[in-house]
Amino acid sequence: MGSFILLVGGAIAIYLSKKITKPVIEMSHVAESVARLDFSKQVEYNEPDEIGQLATSINTMSQQLSQNIDQLKADIEHRKQLFRNITHELKTKIPKALV
Repeated sequence: MGSFILLVGGAIAIYLSKKITKPVIEMSHVAESVARLDFSKQVEYNEPDEIGQLATSINTMSQQLSQNIDQLKADIEHRKQLFRNITHELKTKIPKALV
């Protein structure tokens, strides 16, 4: 009887540990992707517990970082274009009639 209880207890412990560690490992992979600036991956865990809240936070962080980086890239491109326009205008000769 003792060995049966030990077997059932061990099986339950293994099941629960896998249920808990699987989403944590997935979150780790997504966080590594975000660190490499790859925002295409999302954590697929929608339970109303602490792990689910962490998954939601990681997804939100990833989306915000992606949007901010896109905005920064657009801003850099805008500044480059402004600089090109200014240097072009400075190279253009001013007509004597305007001087």
